[in-house]
Amino acid sequence: MKSIILTVTFLGIYFHSFSYYKREAINGGPHGYYTTSVVKNGDNWTEISCKDPGYSECPMFPEDPSQDEGALVNIIMSRIYEGQLTGRISYRSLVGEWIATDNTARTSTILIR
Repeated sequence: MKSIILTVTFLGIYFHSFSYYKREAINGGPHGYYTTSVVKNGDNWTEISCKDPGYSECPMFPEDPSQDEGALVNIIMSRIYEGQLTGRISYRSLVGEWIATDNTARTSTILIR
């Protein structure tokens, strides 16, 4: 019984320590987005949402991304700009996935775990 409790406790801590980042841009215009929001829950969870044509820039990062997270977002955006519109990449301890409709990334989703 004691080993089960320790295992469950360890798994809870292990999975809670993973970071989560999502940036979703939908229908952006040539000058930016109409609505943008950044939701951050603690140190490990960030969701960025940008919608519809407007004049606000869609943030690429939360206020203080980890070096690995920031580097991975830059790698993914470079791939999108080069025309690789979908993909999955591992970088150090993170995995990033993305999908975009074109190489401007005005409509795109990036997930990092």
